[in-house]
Amino acid sequence: MKKIVLFAIVLMIAMGAVAANAAVYTFTPADNDLGDLDHSSFYSWGINWTHSSETITGATLKIFNIWDWTNERNDSLYINLLDNPSLGVTSGTDNEGGGNHFAGNPWIGTFTDLQGGAEHNPKLNLTYDLGALGLLPTLQTYVSDDANHRFGFGFDPDCHYYNDSVQVCITTGTPPPSVPEPSMLSMLGLGLTGIALYLRKKK
Repeated sequence: MKKIVLFAIVLMIAMGAVAANAAVYTFTPADNDLGDLDHSSFYSWGINWTHSSETITGATLKIFNIWDWTNERNDSLYINLLDNPSLGVTSGTDNEGGGNHFAGNPWIGTFTDLQGGAEHNPKLNLTYDLGALGLLPTLQTYVSDDANHRFGFGFDPDCHYYNDSVQVCITTGTPPPSVPEPSMLSMLGLGLTGIALYLRKKK
């Protein structure tokens, strides 16, 4: 009986250690709205990753309260994942040129506001889950192989996309497959209880 209790305690401590290894890091550019993503420019946002010993388990890019100043043909906002961009926010001018300045880099998404002309009600927030897009291995490579451990995002608006702010949230820790699912923990608990009852009955 004592061995079973001891095993259960060790298991709970191990699970606690797994949970303790998880961390969440949130980044926002100094210019929160990236200059409201003016249509005459393209923008890159470079981030210095200082947690290279940790495994990235999730990454989400968000743009809050985004809307296009008008509704015109071929209005699009292109977003790409970048390797080793300049730190902070940099921009260049493409004179409202069509197409994606960052084409060739891993694609995150293309957004077109079919309404245009005013804020959405309720406000429209864009969320891009890099895990769902299959980009976590690429992101991990960018922050692991690069001597500067940099990664970032490229934004090329072909129209003026107003927004309140841009944010990326990254989680790290033990990869999910190594963490037992709740159903597995329940089954293990039932098994330990059954063994304890059996040994007590046997005595």
